[in-house]
Amino acid sequence: MILTSVAQLAISIGVATLIGGCVRNISQTARIAKLHQNSPAELPEVTSTSTTAMIEHLQCLDREGLLRLFCSCAPPADISSLSGGWNGILLNNNNLGMTNIGSKFISNTLFGKGSRWNGKYFGSEGKGTNRFIGKRATHMMHEFDFVLQESKIQKGTQSVCLKYSKYQFPLSPWHTMTDEVRCLPGNVLIGFGAMAWSGGMLNSAPFCLYPATEKDAPPNDAYGYIIAPASTPFKPAYF
Repeated sequence: MILTSVAQLAISIGVATLIGGCVRNISQTARIAKLHQNSPAELPEVTSTSTTAMIEHLQCLDREGLLRLFCSCAPPADISSLSGGWNGILLNNNNLGMTNIGSKFISNTLFGKGSRWNGKYFGSEGKGTNRFIGKRATHMMHEFDFVLQESKIQKGTQSVCLKYSKYQFPLSPWHTMTDEVRCLPGNVLIGFGAMAWSGGMLNSAPFCLYPATEKDAPPNDAYGYIIAPASTPFKPAYF
């Protein structure tokens, strides 16, 4: 009886934390987006433009800092420059509940079906897919189309927008998923992703991407995984 009461209390606290986190995210995004609507914010000074330094800088920021940084960035002039594999890192989503449940649990346990989300692959003809690491294999699933269009976060500006609806059943929780990515110094991409049913881009979760190399993938003869060069036609692998 006591254990049941404790479990119910824990669940209630968890739900309240998530609801509070969602409300905070939505309010925060609306406030910052309005502040920087139609014009980019000033790019904060970073002491080093190396990939490692930029990633470390992003991991030190809270969600508000990441949003402000996103609003200071622009998408690539040519989206074909994104071609290839990109490692991914989930970033601070305001508190432990939103980061561990709102970001990591959804991205790894649900979206990844138990495999850890490990970034994205941008292929040819505006098509891409997500990369995951399982216990015994690295694989790709959850395709998307990507295109340069107006941002849902920062009106009057553009982002590279990733749309999943074409590759998901209408009742899939991922049918309304959308990501937006922009460029940072150090060959790093900053992004935010969300589903319409969870609040849309106002309640989006932050992440970053950086170029993958051959050492990031296991041997091809062991797992059937290849990081394709930019010239290779898009062909997602399934396991």
